[in-house]
Amino acid sequence: MTEVLDVLVVGAGISGLSLAHKLTKLSNNSPLKILVAESQNRVGGNITTVSQGDFIWEEGPNSFSPTPELLKLAVDVGLKQDLIFADRKLPRYVYWNGQL
Repeated sequence: MTEVLDVLVVGAGISGLSLAHKLTKLSNNSPLKILVAESQNRVGGNITTVSQGDFIWEEGPNSFSPTPELLKLAVDVGLKQDLIFADRKLPRYVYWNGQL
């Protein structure tokens, strides 16, 4: 038997996951059947965290400033304790083709 979905979200990047979360919150009285489909073997889209030795960094072509809306979303989905804020005064580097 085939299950009928109310919503199919294509892509488990920040946009797709945010949409699925918002739809879940909006449908409290009558829960929606939502499926988030992702072609990669992980969620997060362009954003990934990498660590090597004592270093940890974020990879991906996009970055964001922590706006109130993004911070609220992070807290709402249970990531408050995982947030790490960089010192805005520190320089930023981009590693590209083997060079900073």
